[in-house]
Order: sequence, then C-alpha cells, then structure tokens
Amino acid sequence: MTGPRGSGKSSLAAHTVNYVSERGFIEGGSIYINCCGISDLQTLGTRLVAKMESDPSQWLDVLKKNEVGEGKLDRILEFLRKTDENFVFFFDNVDGMDDNHFSEWVEKLLDESPNIKVMVTSQEATNTWSKYQQNFRVDGL
Repeated sequence: MTGPRGSGKSSLAAHTVNYVSERGFIEGGSIYINCCGISDLQTLGTRLVAKMESDPSQWLDVLKKNEVGEGKLDRILEFLRKTDENFVFFFDNVDGMDDNHFSEWVEKLLDESPNIKVMVTSQEATNTWSKYQQNFRVDGL
C-alpha cells in the first residue's frame, strides 16, 4: 500500500491482517514489523527475530540457531519453505530500506514459500518486485 504519511495505510493494513487472522485464514500466524529506522537487511533480520522471540512456540526451529541479521533471514526462509501453514508478514514503513536488497529478499521469500503473503506499506511505490506487486494507493481514510 502506498500513500502520503498519515493517510491510514498502516491502520488499514493492520486491520486487514487482524481480520484474516481472527477468521482462521492464517493458521500459521502473522508478524508485524515497523521498518521505520531500518535501512538494511541485517537490522531487519535482528528486528524480525526479536519479534519472533516474543512468541517462540511457532518459531522454535528457527530460533535454535545462533545466526544474526541476514543469516537469520536465511533460516527463516528455510523454515517457511518446509511448512504447509499460511503466514503473513506485514512490513510497515519500508521507505528507509535499501530497496534492492529488501525487494530481493521479499521476492525470494515469495518464490520459495508459496504459503506466505507479504503486505508492505510505503509512501512511494516501487517497481523492483513487480512480479508480485499489487499496489493499492491510499490517499486518506
């Protein structure tokens, strides 16, 4: 979802994730990451692992390893490749991320894990992963 700051992108996306989670469409769960202040994959990996550790029951296989940053992202991909459950990753405020690396990782995630859905909010649209991208413009709710 794209749109100007304060237009309601984050709120709409969060409500969407909650709606489908509460109705059992996402049996594996969902993870929300606020990417504000994150500019690289290593920091994203660290933040993602911290979020996963807050609910370790579903992530034990991933968290057993000691990798950090991008190494953890590879372990997360490995885990998600093996599961039949649906997961949603919600990356909010990705404007400061290194677009090429983030887009490559998301594309790899979607290529290798057919049960995964990714929702991203940003002020600007990106073309780097147009293979999967459906852009929804939010100008204000």
